[in-house]
Amino acid sequence: MVKEVYYLIFVILEYRTDLRNPRSAYKIGPNAIISALHDVLSVFNVEIEDEAVVRQAIEWYEKGMDFADALHLASAGRKRKFATFDNRLRQKVRRLGLGELADI
Repeated sequence: MVKEVYYLIFVILEYRTDLRNPRSAYKIGPNAIISALHDVLSVFNVEIEDEAVVRQAIEWYEKGMDFADALHLASAGRKRKFATFDNRLRQKVRRLGLGELADI
């Protein structure tokens, strides 16, 4: 079957941001957002850019990471070290054992 809708990875990030933004009309919590993201991934005619990366980011979001941070970390992949100046993110990556961080 031909996929009719193609979501760029940044659209997925904006989708989550719009749902979570306190100024938006939606104002829904993380569990509902996780459910909505899983729903998007399950639609048969939708193709997601780097779907494995998005799925990994959702898994880490479920564990308490910020979704944008999880998406960036997952995009770096396991073969590369992730660099960030965000000390809270560095601590969370270490605590959850999510990968190797670059020394900066």
